[in-house]
Amino acid sequence: MTRAFAARSAADMTPVNVASGAQKKQSEFTTAAAHEFRTPLAGLRIQVQIAANTTDAAIRTRA
Repeated sequence: MTRAFAARSAADMTPVNVASGAQKKQSEFTTAAAHEFRTPLAGLRIQVQIAANTTDAAIRTRA
């Protein structure tokens, strides 16, 4: 970032791209972690919905 500012004039107020590899890695990690949490939670949610919507005791026990 220091090099990006050093190469500009004092009057240049255009945005500076400061995206780094660390930010990209953090974004990838967040995306992967969210997926890892959503998948089992979606399965659990379906099981709870099935159990809540049935009157069959055997199905409720399995769900």
